[in-house]
Amino acid sequence: MFFVESGRAIISELTFPDSKSGDNNLTYMNLTKKITLALAVLAACSAGFAQSSAATGIPVGTLGQRYADFNLGIQDIRHLTDNAYGLGLSANVPVTPHLDLGAGYSYGWLRGAVPAHSNTLTTMATAYTTFNEVRPFAEIGLGYQWVHALGMSDNSGIWAAALGVEIPAGLVSIKPSIVYNDDFRTSSRSAQDVTYGVEVNHWYSKSLAVYAGVGYTDVQNSNLDSWNYSIGLRMRF
Repeated sequence: MFFVESGRAIISELTFPDSKSGDNNLTYMNLTKKITLALAVLAACSAGFAQSSAATGIPVGTLGQRYADFNLGIQDIRHLTDNAYGLGLSANVPVTPHLDLGAGYSYGWLRGAVPAHSNTLTTMATAYTTFNEVRPFAEIGLGYQWVHALGMSDNSGIWAAALGVEIPAGLVSIKPSIVYNDDFRTSSRSAQDVTYGVEVNHWYSKSLAVYAGVGYTDVQNSNLDSWNYSIGLRMRF
């Protein structure tokens, strides 16, 4: 799932005038190196798992699975705070062999100099295909968010689109993705962001999975970029 990562709605509302410095290229280069290194390490660690999921009946990835998702998120927001948190829950249901539908709710909050909180409802659709057990996917979502910050409220509709791939690696799956988030307001009040991230999922049994993710969010026209970290549980039903 995407777009349910807690706290992102708050970043959209607390954008300041663009004050990004000329070190963006260096930031993106370092980000690319970190993601590449993380993928290599994850692949190497998972190579030791030789047990076949087909033999055990335990799934590997999340696409095409019916499950409920419970997650905790932490954000380190540049120039603002490293005390941004969130809780989320969602559900995913396959409706055809190559299409999943989902819905979710998240609550995010900031602590520190700029206290704020948000409530977000989302729906999403994920289309995917399979090439040699690797699953490229495209996702689109619609939702609504209620944000309260500095004694003010600001509510708006939101939408998102994502591209990624789910890679099986032993008993885990690795899912790198790029997510674009936006709202339906005029450009003078709108705040867009792009998140580059990766998630690792492991099914402990036929019904229970744990996962962890890390991502970097580039907020357009603002210096409030952030590193995002999440952990969660998935339960098949």
